[in-house]
Amino acid sequence: MKIAVCDDETILRKNLVKDLKTCLSSDFVITEYNSALSLLKDYKIQDYDLLFLDIIMDKLNGFEAAKKIREIDTVVKIVFCTSSVDYITESYLIDANAYLIKPYKIEVLKSILDKLTKSEETLLLENGKGLNKVPLSKIIYIESEGRKLSVHLSDDAEPIEIYSKLSDLELKLPQPKFLRTHQSYIVNQDYITTVDSNSFILTNGDSVLIRTKEKPQIVDKWFSYLAQKDLVTL
Repeated sequence: MKIAVCDDETILRKNLVKDLKTCLSSDFVITEYNSALSLLKDYKIQDYDLLFLDIIMDKLNGFEAAKKIREIDTVVKIVFCTSSVDYITESYLIDANAYLIKPYKIEVLKSILDKLTKSEETLLLENGKGLNKVPLSKIIYIESEGRKLSVHLSDDAEPIEIYSKLSDLELKLPQPKFLRTHQSYIVNQDYITTVDSNSFILTNGDSVLIRTKEKPQIVDKWFSYLAQKDLVTL
């Protein structure tokens, strides 16, 4: 796990780093930044899992930095650190994951870490807008249109569009969770609700086509997946 701590007050930053090292038991790397500008300068080449951002900083504050980071990274987890509760509402508008009020108790920090460091498989998707690290659990389905792939997500965000072959992306997805149903579709089976004459119906109301000649085999794979999860009794 890669963590960044950004605070222009040296003593507070060093204390937080020390407390993080006390709380974390698994492998981790912590990088310190004494300004939001220095963090943003490095962010193009760093790939952080978790950011601790002080809100009140000179030249560029934590909110402004977080907004810029969210433009290129929608997955990194952000914890705002401040001595005031006045900014809580604004912090969640930026899709922050937690709010650490200073001075904090070590138990509070540990609770935040326990919540945010639970491991989850992710998929890296790169396009002209930047690098997106997407949790596999949020992918509903992937649609191919020519050389362009649209990755549809469960959080009502706009689909992430990349240029790749569907077959190449298929190799990066875990089986049997992700099922190739058609030359143009891969679906996360956790989001299938039912099947009709030629497609699977998904929880968001969308549908993905099923290859006509292989429909019995594809539907059988779905039933087998459900059975493995003990969702149905065959």
